[in-house]
Amino acid sequence: MSDETGSPAGSGEDAWLDGEPEPRVLAVGDWSLVLRGCSVEDVSFRGTLLLTAVRVVVRDADWRTVPVRSWSAHVHEATGDGLRVDLVAEHDDLGAGVSWRAELTAGRTGDGGRLGVAVTGEVTRAFRRNRLGLVVLHPTALAGTPLQVTHPDGSRTAAQFPADVAPHQPARDVAGLAWRTGGLGVSLGLSGDVFEVEDQRNWTDASFKTYSTPLDRPFPVALGVGSTFAHGLELTVVEDACETRATTADREAPASDDVVLTPAGRPLPRVQLTASTAPGASPGLPWWRGPVLVEVDATGRAWPGVLARAREEAGAGGLDVRVTAAVPDQLDPVLAALHDVEVVRVGVLDADRHVTTAPLWERLRRLRRDLPLVGGTRAHFAELNRAWRDLPPDLPALTFSSTPQMHDTGRAQLLASPAVQRKTAEQAVRLAGGRPVHVGPVTLRPRFNAVATSARRPADEDVRTAGTGAEHVWQSSDPRQAGRGAAAWFLAAFQAFAVAGVATTTLAETWGPRGTTTRDGTPLPLAEVVGWLQDLDGWEQLDSPQRPGLGVVAARSGGHLTVLAADLTGRAQRLRVAGRVLDLAPWGVLRSEGRDELPGGGLLGGDLLGGGSGDAPVG
Repeated sequence: MSDETGSPAGSGEDAWLDGEPEPRVLAVGDWSLVLRGCSVEDVSFRGTLLLTAVRVVVRDADWRTVPVRSWSAHVHEATGDGLRVDLVAEHDDLGAGVSWRAELTAGRTGDGGRLGVAVTGEVTRAFRRNRLGLVVLHPTALAGTPLQVTHPDGSRTAAQFPADVAPHQPARDVAGLAWRTGGLGVSLGLSGDVFEVEDQRNWTDASFKTYSTPLDRPFPVALGVGSTFAHGLELTVVEDACETRATTADREAPASDDVVLTPAGRPLPRVQLTASTAPGASPGLPWWRGPVLVEVDATGRAWPGVLARAREEAGAGGLDVRVTAAVPDQLDPVLAALHDVEVVRVGVLDADRHVTTAPLWERLRRLRRDLPLVGGTRAHFAELNRAWRDLPPDLPALTFSSTPQMHDTGRAQLLASPAVQRKTAEQAVRLAGGRPVHVGPVTLRPRFNAVATSARRPADEDVRTAGTGAEHVWQSSDPRQAGRGAAAWFLAAFQAFAVAGVATTTLAETWGPRGTTTRDGTPLPLAEVVGWLQDLDGWEQLDSPQRPGLGVVAARSGGHLTVLAADLTGRAQRLRVAGRVLDLAPWGVLRSEGRDELPGGGLLGGDLLGGGSGDAPVG
């Protein structure tokens, strides 16, 4: 038997600067799973992934996740094919306190296996909750899989893990789910509350989520000290004679190290940065030549200073201005101030709904139709996915932003997000129907709370003394921003969004804790990657397939070919691309430059012919 205890990760000296503990792999009989702190993840049976995670969440009145302050895991000695794990955790922050304990058991049944989780918890500090208790995450590989839903009254209906990103819940009023995968019939029974399923790909989480309590019930709910909850799940698995099981060799076949590039016949999306929201004077970014996106809150008094500092950061690159307002006449002074500013684009968004509304759009068109215009949402793809039919029909371009840590700050979720970013980009392009899509800002953490129930506070404080926007959002800064792992992730994210129809991708802030440099202007690893992407502005994109654990961006121009590659596995990788071998260090990013010798976009022997020298690694 063994025990493990922990507290939230600190800033360890590693490529991510998050000090995240190593996951603990448990395998007994047909079952295997991973313990990441007090989260049960990667639940598999006979090598088939069944659940991405089982965990207890505490969400406050503004949908913020109350963090775990301490936890312990006690793994009992396995007997035969059986497994038992006791988990204990304490959540305490944001004025909320909850303690809980769970027992996980797993073992064989006559024709398959059973895994159970029983959770009991108690409120230790009174708070108002939007969600409390057990959630189950399902892998995105189930997209398109038929789903049978059992309801609390015992009735059953047919549903599906959606293929396209579903704007609304694909299953409601849930007491149980059943599906088939990997030659197995899987049943999930739930107790202690009524559950429903949502598509977390809307927020670039790599999962579908089954959770309680249904969102059509009133929230927030006040909970006093001593309030309790008890949730349970039972996962049963049987051999499914209707399906052919994949063999272990099929599942574990290694990917080829060849990276095939295909000329796209279009330029790479233009890379932009976001204006800093940190307090202080800009340290200057002499290396940055491109546009800067600035978010201007027209409901408050701080916007002239925000606009002025962003103008300094952009220089000749110009500003991509996104104005939030509550009523149309708040737009007038901001739009008038843009007459003396180099503007590459301007959009308007409702301060509370975070989307472009008809009254704001009509005011913008009447006052500044001389400028390139954009609309959509300043929030997640979820808001675009849900509201696009209600947007003004004459929007010439659409926009949405992206962050991988709306629900989960674990590194595993961060690394899985680029594949889902690609899915949202492709679906946004379809929604746009031929209009260009502008993606961003793309940030590690949310820069504002799009689902808060608390009253919004206008931006009134001077940006140079107090900062603005994300500076005042709880946990908007991520220590990973300064690590070389983040540089690799941002390159993979840029690749994910570089699909036909995406015109620009706006990445992190210019400087500060959410930026490409520190407050004093010292470049972070991300700065070099952004600089490399900037150098490819206007070059023809060379498409490469997305591959888990790898980011690749390639382009050509005037007889030159450049390849940028990033490792997201934490292990060294050797690639063959553009006629040469590239060696990637763990979490490393590398640039390779050479002559463009592509024969009319064709491939020779599964590899492109190139050459040249000039590999430039980061870290």
